[in-house]
Amino acid sequence: MFSTNEFVYDESNLFVGMSCILIIEKNNCEYNLKYLLGILNSKFALNWFFQNGKKRGGGVDIGVDKLRTFPVIKTSNQEKIKKIVDEVLQLTNSKDYINNNQNSEL
Repeated sequence: MFSTNEFVYDESNLFVGMSCILIIEKNNCEYNLKYLLGILNSKFALNWFFQNGKKRGGGVDIGVDKLRTFPVIKTSNQEKIKKIVDEVLQLTNSKDYINNNQNSEL
């Protein structure tokens, strides 16, 4: 359940609570996980979630079944979105970014 889409890419094997949905890349997968991350964090996706999800207060509840119906285009241009996601991940994982934003959610 969320009011804004906040999907995360993890390479450090974090543990998450039961309220999280994990998407795990399989061999010979049609979609690159970073491509999916870029799409799922988009304004298009947020609008789609609010139009198709179950409204709960000021947010929306998206379960696994609903997430599986999210429209993802099969394209050979996945690399363009993946490259943008890589750049954002590099910036947000830098020590300067973390130090400047560590108290922003308090």
